[in-house]
Amino acid sequence: MSNWWSEAVAQAVIDQSTDLLPACLQFAFKYVVAAAEDGTPPGAAEIAAIFRDQIRPNFDHEFFHQFDERFAEYTAAEQDAAREVFRSISRSTRTPRSRSFAELADAVEGALGPTPADAADRVDLADLILALEDDGFLTDDRDRDRIAFASRLVEAWWQTRDHRRGRRR
Repeated sequence: MSNWWSEAVAQAVIDQSTDLLPACLQFAFKYVVAAAEDGTPPGAAEIAAIFRDQIRPNFDHEFFHQFDERFAEYTAAEQDAAREVFRSISRSTRTPRSRSFAELADAVEGALGPTPADAADRVDLADLILALEDDGFLTDDRDRDRIAFASRLVEAWWQTRDHRRGRRR
């Protein structure tokens, strides 16, 4: 095998990666190396096709399915509030996308209305954010009051889910 690996190939792999998770990069390296069996480095378009046809479908099945299953464990009221939290973070213009707790509380109340008096339907936003953090959806930088997606992979999951289409108007 010739010495075909270059900084350009490495950058193309990183650019296509949903997140820089070791598993994603390991799959990418495996498929990119296989594509260069003849010693010819794959171009950016070929690397993009590897991600589109081989890596992302696997991640969608394996990782996104896990997020779907964890999200399904929340009550309907918690899911509604979590959707508004995710939407608010997605609309952030900060890099990385994040919101303060107050901004998230305003977004949830603005979309869903004030918290119901009935304890059965009440969602404590602080508790929900802690649960979403424990389940790997969010990260909460309490020192800076910034709540964000836990990773680009979680954000990609959120951006591709069918439940986004059911948003309230």
